[in-house]
Amino acid sequence: MCQHRSNNPHNRRPVFSAPRTKNDYPWVTTDNDKREKRDSERERYREEQAPLCYRRLFKSEQHPLFANTMADPYSILGLTGPAEQVVRLIASLIERHKAYKENKTLSTEVLTAYTTLQADITELENMPIHGTSSQHTGLLQREITDISSFILKSLAELQKELDDPKARLGAYASAMGDREVLEKRKQEADRLHKRIVQASTGIDTRAAVESIRRGTGNMFRASIRAEHNPASICVKLDSRGSDGLPNTCESRLKAAVLRRDRNKQVGATAVGQGGVGKTCALRAIAHDVEIMAEFSGGVYFMLLGKDGNVGRLIEELCLIVEASGGNQTAVEMREQSEFERVLAKVQAWFCSHVCLFIIDDVWVVNDIDANILQKLSVLAETAGGSGGRRSRLLYSTRDKELRQIGERVAFEPREKVGKEAVEMLVHASEANGKEVDDARCKEAVGEILKMCGGLPLALNVAGTSVRYMRERWEGEVTEAWGAYLSRMKSRNTIRGESPKDGYSSLDGTLHTSLDILEADVGRSGETVGEFSFRKMHRSLCVMKKQDRIPLSLVGDLWEMDEERTERCAKEMERVGLVEVQYEKDCGGLRVHDLTHDFAVEEAKKKEGVEEWYKKMADVCRAGEGLLAMSEDRDGEGKSAREEYVFENIYRVLQQGGCVEDLKRLFLSARWVKTVMRRGGVWQYEKAVKGLSRDLKGKRGSGKVGMGRADEDAVDGMVLMMRAARLSVPFCGENSAGIYFQLYGRVKHKARDSSCVRKMLEEIERYAPRPWVRPVSECVARADGKMVEQIVLPYFSTEIQVGMDSSGEVRRRWLN
Repeated sequence: MCQHRSNNPHNRRPVFSAPRTKNDYPWVTTDNDKREKRDSERERYREEQAPLCYRRLFKSEQHPLFANTMADPYSILGLTGPAEQVVRLIASLIERHKAYKENKTLSTEVLTAYTTLQADITELENMPIHGTSSQHTGLLQREITDISSFILKSLAELQKELDDPKARLGAYASAMGDREVLEKRKQEADRLHKRIVQASTGIDTRAAVESIRRGTGNMFRASIRAEHNPASICVKLDSRGSDGLPNTCESRLKAAVLRRDRNKQVGATAVGQGGVGKTCALRAIAHDVEIMAEFSGGVYFMLLGKDGNVGRLIEELCLIVEASGGNQTAVEMREQSEFERVLAKVQAWFCSHVCLFIIDDVWVVNDIDANILQKLSVLAETAGGSGGRRSRLLYSTRDKELRQIGERVAFEPREKVGKEAVEMLVHASEANGKEVDDARCKEAVGEILKMCGGLPLALNVAGTSVRYMRERWEGEVTEAWGAYLSRMKSRNTIRGESPKDGYSSLDGTLHTSLDILEADVGRSGETVGEFSFRKMHRSLCVMKKQDRIPLSLVGDLWEMDEERTERCAKEMERVGLVEVQYEKDCGGLRVHDLTHDFAVEEAKKKEGVEEWYKKMADVCRAGEGLLAMSEDRDGEGKSAREEYVFENIYRVLQQGGCVEDLKRLFLSARWVKTVMRRGGVWQYEKAVKGLSRDLKGKRGSGKVGMGRADEDAVDGMVLMMRAARLSVPFCGENSAGIYFQLYGRVKHKARDSSCVRKMLEEIERYAPRPWVRPVSECVARADGKMVEQIVLPYFSTEIQVGMDSSGEVRRRWLN
């Protein structure tokens, strides 16, 4: 079950339906004999406001249309609304130009209306154009710029008239009558309006056609695929020093990305253990207006982390292709068994578009090698002519083993009590400068800054915790700073001594956040049952690095209902322990790498990490069980919970010591069918190889229990894995076809293996009816030696080259 936002914009009352006041009607007169005409104009004005109000409603970042950018926002949100406002306001001014000249109050109201309209136009001008073809993008921007310029001119004239009623519309009035000036304005506004209508109509048609085709094929649409930073994060991308040059890590990184030089890659590298603001800088860059304007093909954020592997990287690449409209291409990518082929398809998909590809937290770990950035650099070799903007690869890492490329910008802790550190702390606390400079808390603020050591993560945790205390403080809010400092000192891991850097006191900062939450439990008459906030935070040790876990799973782990789970998660977020995110109205938790390390260490001291993994395994198996995901459910989408379980079950079972459960999963034909339908063969293959290696290692070590049954299980798992790999190109998502392929490739082993016999019986039982069972060697065996071969000419002889099912290449000379 997904966690739903309580403030869904669909549940709000439309803005334009609210009662209006006199100030909403700038041309209203007070003459009693014109009351009837005024009422009719009031109704007309109400109708005219509707498009603009709809735009304000939909522009909310909580609305799925704006967050997903699946369709063209200009066609959805009504681009022509602001232009219509201009035309009708001018028409009203023409009718009442005398009242305008003689009534200063009315002039003020008109000026207010124009100012509001200009703000709306500015919002529209700054809104990124996604889902719009490149040829339309420039046209729309020009139209919006023209309207903006037109209204700015009107604003200047109205302001001058307000300041000097005798001016009579300034310079224009000296050359012609007031009415002629307004008529000229109306003609210009009409012309702009027609141009925008013409452009937006074509885009509306394209968006309608695209919405019909979406999900069934490929149609490129630029997109911004990146999460937003929490509101407590302070990132200044445009900061400049007195010399006019970028003077922060973030501003230097943005400048490097925008720089038009030979570098195809830009790296954000860390000095220290992390927590220095790399991810926040990358997120901010992804949503920066200037960046989005430069990279017209979109910005695509991918996240790996220290637990990453090639399988996860492939899935991230598939997701950015899907986000840009390549649904069919993503399906084909998931069918590939080689990373190079996947990368080639990604490059071909983005080849004609100028994009910014962001890869966060890259490590040389698992099967990711030190040259991964060189391989991914092909993404930057797309679009752009000589001297023009080209695609670019932006990455972040703190792994010294990674072979770094391109221009690099170093991120490190800020100056302890420098301007940046102060701004980060104050921003997170939501305090104002006057409060921070108050003598009653100035000393405490200075001490907190020193203890945080300029580490952005520590500053954010401390700042959000102070904000939490300030909101609940019954006395003078300035005293909350001193109270927080006292708690922090009592929890400091170096026993109150002045820390040398932020890492030394980070654990103390996190402990302080938990202390604050624990102290607040019960004040509102609410408890959290057997789970304390400390225990809840320790349970998050089961997450991967850079992981996002659905709140529905977290609730089962915490033994709470959905409402209480979300409430507790948000309380933890308010003191900087977690980040609560919503995607497609489903809530999830994410924790920082260093905060995750803290949870793991605390779990080791208490229950033990393995115990939490066992509990997580029980949660994943709850209900109908893991194999319930293998059942065909036409028309029903995969829930966020189900997707998470599918992607993480191998890791959870292995870390929880549930080897037998993992073995049963791999020996289930229904599970293998699900893996193939969901495009998870790569991860499945790695997991099977890992488990078979562990089981063979146990057998080799002479441990008790390693007998013929285990050998049969290992052979059966490997056989089914090879059958799945061979079958992927021929199956698609059809269950009957998948079962046909698997059955035909392993049935020759039924006589020798009890595991294979059970898998065949399972296929016969669950295959959809009618079903064709292979009765002869119509498909290649999973353990056959030559599944593919070619003959190459070589001078006077020929070479026969073949690949067997294990992936080994063999050759033979032919005379």
